[in-house]
Amino acid sequence: MANIGMWKSILCELLDCGYLDLDILDDADEDFVLEAIEYLKSDGIPISLNTITDSMFHEAQTRINGEWDVRLDELGSDKANGYPLAQEELEELEAIKELNPEEDIQWYCNCLDTGIYITNDKYNVYWRYFGDILNELEDKMGFEFGC
Repeated sequence: MANIGMWKSILCELLDCGYLDLDILDDADEDFVLEAIEYLKSDGIPISLNTITDSMFHEAQTRINGEWDVRLDELGSDKANGYPLAQEELEELEAIKELNPEEDIQWYCNCLDTGIYITNDKYNVYWRYFGDILNELEDKMGFEFGC
């Protein structure tokens, strides 16, 4: 039976990374990682540790963008349809209008030097209004959103 060292060496070769780099996936949700790999395979993108994390981060950005779109539509359509918004909802609408997940959420993938970030000046707004999805995604990715 092969030892764990041999399997890690094989994984390092397949994922184009170093031995210690494999640890960055330790806290990630297995299904989320496998979804990222399936996406890469279906798009013909070479699979490496960096492309896996890039795919996970892209999916996180897409999910946040979806939540943002839904909430913006909900608040905006209520206002447009003449339904009075509470002061808190008006403040939320004004705050989230300033967001753009496709620009505000950025990442860098380089094995151990990998991270996902929310633009510094928008970080608190994302956490205030989208904290639940951010927490869920942090659990799935095994990475915390930095700023």
